[in-house]
Amino acid sequence: MPSQSDNKGKGLSKKEIKGFINLIRPHNAAIGGFSVFIGAFLTGSIEPVYPLIAACVSGLLLTAAANTINDFYDVESDRINKPERPIPAGQVTRSSARKTAMILYISGIAVGALINQTALILATIASILTYAYSARLKSTSFWGNFLVALLTSLAFIYGGVAVGRVKESLIPALFSFFFHFGREVLKDIQDMEGDSKSGLRTFPLRYGIEPSLKLAGFSFGLLIILTFLPFLYEIYNLIYFIVVLLGVDLLLVYTMISARRNSGSANLKRLNTLLKFDMLVGLFSMYLGMA
Repeated sequence: MPSQSDNKGKGLSKKEIKGFINLIRPHNAAIGGFSVFIGAFLTGSIEPVYPLIAACVSGLLLTAAANTINDFYDVESDRINKPERPIPAGQVTRSSARKTAMILYISGIAVGALINQTALILATIASILTYAYSARLKSTSFWGNFLVALLTSLAFIYGGVAVGRVKESLIPALFSFFFHFGREVLKDIQDMEGDSKSGLRTFPLRYGIEPSLKLAGFSFGLLIILTFLPFLYEIYNLIYFIVVLLGVDLLLVYTMISARRNSGSANLKRLNTLLKFDMLVGLFSMYLGMA
C-alpha cells in the first residue's frame, strides 16, 4: 500500500480535477463569454474580431472567477441547498477555491487590458463587484439582486466596448438588467430554507414571499413595457415585436401567475429553467429585429 509521501507530487486526482471543473461551472462561464459576444453581435457587426475574441475570453475568465469565489463564500448555504457542490462535497478545499478565483480574476483583467482602457476599467469594476457580491452584498435584502442584474447587463456593454459601438449595446443590456433582477428575486424565494439556516438576509427572508413576488412582478412588468419601445421607435422591426411578444412577454406573464399560485421550491426551480429559455428567445428576437 502506497504511503502518503508516495502520493505527493503525483498531481491532482481525478476527483480534484472534476471538483475544480465543477467549481468554475464551465457552461455558466461560457455563457458569460457568449453574452459578451452577443452584446457585440447585436450592435450589427462583430468587427473588429480580435478585440471581441479577447473580450469574450476575458468575460469567460471573470465569470469563472465569480462562480469560484461565490462557492468559497456560499459553502454553508450550499451544504443545505446544493451539497453536491465541490467544496461541501469535499472535492476542493476552500483555500484552493480562493486561490483559483484570484488567478482567474487577474487573468480576466489582464486580457481585458489588451482590448482598450475602457475594457480594462470595466473588467476591474466587474471583478470588484462580483467579489463584493459574494463576500457581503449577497446577504443583503436588495443590493445583491441589483448587483447580479447589473453585472449581467455589463456583459453586453463589454461586447459593445470591444467593437467600439457601446450605444447599440444599451438596449439588450437594459433588457438583461430587468430580466435578471426579477429572476434573482424568484431564485431567492426558491432558496429561502437554506439561506435562512446559513444566516443570509435576502429580500424574501426579510420582507416575506408576497412582497418578493410583487418585486419580481414589478421588474418583469417594467421589462415587458420596455420591450415595446424599440418597435415603437423603429429601432427593431415588426418580426422582433411579434417574437418578443409571443415568446418572451407571454412567458413572463405566465411565470408570475404560476409563481403566485405555487411559490414552492420545486415550481420556482421549474420556472427558472423556463426563464433561461425565455432569455434565449429574447436575444433571438433582437437579432431578427435588426434584419
